[in-house]
Amino acid sequence: MPKQFPWTRNRALVLFEKLKVENPAEKYHELRKRWVGAEKIPPELKVHLVLGGALHQWLELLATCHLMEILNLKNQGTAHGDQTSASMSLLAHLATDTGAILSLCRAGYDVQARSLIRGIIERIDLLICCKLDEPFAAEYVAAGSFEESRDFFYRKITGGKLAKQAKKNFKTAFPENEEIHEWLFTEWRDETLLMLSAAVHTNHSISFISFFPNIGGKAGFDVGLNGRPSNISRRTISLLITAFMPLAHLFSSYPYLAFVEPLSKDGVDINELQGARYFEMLSVFFVLVNTWLKNPQIANELPLQECSASVDQFRNSGDSLLNP
Repeated sequence: MPKQFPWTRNRALVLFEKLKVENPAEKYHELRKRWVGAEKIPPELKVHLVLGGALHQWLELLATCHLMEILNLKNQGTAHGDQTSASMSLLAHLATDTGAILSLCRAGYDVQARSLIRGIIERIDLLICCKLDEPFAAEYVAAGSFEESRDFFYRKITGGKLAKQAKKNFKTAFPENEEIHEWLFTEWRDETLLMLSAAVHTNHSISFISFFPNIGGKAGFDVGLNGRPSNISRRTISLLITAFMPLAHLFSSYPYLAFVEPLSKDGVDINELQGARYFEMLSVFFVLVNTWLKNPQIANELPLQECSASVDQFRNSGDSLLNP
């Protein structure tokens, strides 16, 4: 969206006068404020954005630690398993999805944010199955091309097959966590997916909310076509955080520190990364990891060989459109 408001004040006032708009000066100021993104984020929503930000950082940390686990194993001459490789890529995808949802909520595009949560729930189920089922992870990693991925989708995902397998695997691994496999995987999922389907499959009421994001509230008929932060996004972020509950159990004992030890050579006190200090150290942590990965020798060891063909295919898939 352009930062410069496209109309001059005089041009807008002349138009408003022709349209017989009341208080044209106030209307111009209001439209300009919305256009340049000066609309304030509701204080209540800020709290949820902070909580979502903590989730985002945790996912970034998990994805990066899996990458460092793979590199450490390579340095020791040991091959990494498909479970670690699949977990790394899925965690990275979930982290970027979460960042996108938070950005959309912050910018005032709640309907678009909700449409992403359905995909996140599927990727969470994939991660559960890959982390707890080695043959499943091997099949997932092997399905590198578009055609193989499509076949995997029909064999393992469609018709509720993936959701059932994820629930079964989780219940076997964590039988004591009834709030997950008896509530989240059943009652919560059914209600949430039904509601989210309206954001994915075109629905008249939801499309109307895109026009008036605060409909029913005190600012009910304020137009939101250029984005308008709304407290409705508190519900969206709550759904997002709840969807990740199974992963809190799946990675509760993940040995984070064992995979940041290589950073000690860069002068980082890895004990500082423990407990409540995690989030304070994350910015330094990722800067160092980024610098470390720029080493050509390390870059050549990244686990990309199993997916390089499909990555090239994805990158080049628009060539026929760009160069007919």
